[in-house]
Amino acid sequence: MEGRRATWGGAREGAGRKPSSQPSVLHRSRTTHAPSSPVLVTLRRAQDLPSLRSEPIHHELWEAARETRIDGFRITRYAVRPDHVHLLVEADDVLVLAVGLKSFGVRAARGVNRVIGRSGTVWAERHHRRELRSPREVRDALGYLLSTVEPPAETSPLATPDTWLLRAGWLFDTLAAIDERWSKREPGR
Repeated sequence: MEGRRATWGGAREGAGRKPSSQPSVLHRSRTTHAPSSPVLVTLRRAQDLPSLRSEPIHHELWEAARETRIDGFRITRYAVRPDHVHLLVEADDVLVLAVGLKSFGVRAARGVNRVIGRSGTVWAERHHRRELRSPREVRDALGYLLSTVEPPAETSPLATPDTWLLRAGWLFDTLAAIDERWSKREPGR
């Protein structure tokens, strides 16, 4: 065996996951997560699936959101679009956030596949997430979530928020915007 080189293990030319043709979420390092900041998460469905807003699929997504129980992870609200799902979540740290999102993704995928009688990938790619660090960002995210759902019953909270930004902070920005509009009114109108 002297002189022969092992042919397994180690770096090899052409090894590894091949890049997607057009990924919308690049495989970069994730930003750090501050426990005081809620996170807006988007999951896109795979191309060959029906609309996520169809009643049986939407019911499975709601069940997955409701049943995702990880200590330190809360899905506070969600909205379903035909080709993606938005989640407004809170997590105690970055690891809990990753585990909670994976738990939701697996539950939802199993439920969707069960309903449509297939197996395989439900989510097209990695999730996209955005830390909401200010009252205005939280207000805008809530406004977007609430404006994209039908019927209004879908907007009910799933879990009670823990972070100040989701409990009350976004109201301060809303009240400030209302005060600003009122102060700019012409007298006598």
